[in-house]
Amino acid sequence: MFRRSSHYLYVPLAFAAMLVGEQVAKRRSWWRAGVAVCAVLGAATIARTTHYASDDALWGPEVAAVPECREGQFYLGHAAQKRRAWAEAARCYELAAEPPRDFVAYADRASALQNLGVVRLEQEQFSDAARAFEAALEATGDERTRRELTHNLATAEFRAANPTRAARLLESEVARQDAFPESIALRARALHMLGRDREAAALIDRLSKVRPPPNR
Repeated sequence: MFRRSSHYLYVPLAFAAMLVGEQVAKRRSWWRAGVAVCAVLGAATIARTTHYASDDALWGPEVAAVPECREGQFYLGHAAQKRRAWAEAARCYELAAEPPRDFVAYADRASALQNLGVVRLEQEQFSDAARAFEAALEATGDERTRRELTHNLATAEFRAANPTRAARLLESEVARQDAFPESIALRARALHMLGRDREAAALIDRLSKVRPPPNR
């Protein structure tokens, strides 16, 4: 049996509201009823504003009722991450990335895996972080996202005392004219650990000449 997460109900309701609005516009006698309905719906909306105060308030009841809701798990993971509740955040991101096969719901799997990797880094679970970043790389084709994920993966390898792989992962990135300064610095640290100080010094010198990004 295939089910859908209840938060998708707003899609058909939006179309229904458009149809009702069209009919009200055609029948002047319906205006009073329309105003009354709007007043009732407005009051209901105001009463529910507390549900939108935070991701926990918005998605907590949804996920409690339907744990398979991937989108809800993703946002609850984000809320837990902001609270530095690492174990809770990791659990939510894992569920967001790996939903049951017989349930229709949506979340950006690559983003969920990337955030999971960041959480695993905070937990100092470097092998798990690397696996999450590698899975995220497989799940996205966006160039910039892949560059960011490669940097994250290199960070996990470096912190796992594997500077050789960290340096190799960042080789193509630092060859770019627009390389991330963070990647240049990380590869320099990895090369220094490998005793390749001349190459590391060249990267540090290059980094000193990189203009800081403009304020946004």
